[in-house]
Amino acid sequence: MLKELGLKKESELASMGSEPNEICYRLLQSAIYETLTGVFGQAVHEHLCRHLEEKYHVSDEELPNRLDILCKVLEGLLGPIASATVGRAIARNLYGKLGIEFVAKKGCELPYYVLKARSWIASHK
Repeated sequence: MLKELGLKKESELASMGSEPNEICYRLLQSAIYETLTGVFGQAVHEHLCRHLEEKYHVSDEELPNRLDILCKVLEGLLGPIASATVGRAIARNLYGKLGIEFVAKKGCELPYYVLKARSWIASHK
């Protein structure tokens, strides 16, 4: 996470002016992009973003705040099992940026993991 935020030491996180939600937003935006591009490739990622923009009026920059739409679209395209797998991959990527262990929990989806990440950031600020 430190490198993603341009920091050298974890103690610098506490001195950042950004709120935990802003930090999580930036890291999640990066995790979504990296994961979707890594799983589907750049062309499919761009097509998915165009679809989200045209049908749901959600830009790729807004995705961290519209996980409900992202999860809904992925489930519609991939089905519940594959979409949950992609959601866990995004969460794993986010947790990796934070330097914390990702442990998948049965029945939990991406929004749950993001809330846990925000809580972790808030407690380490």
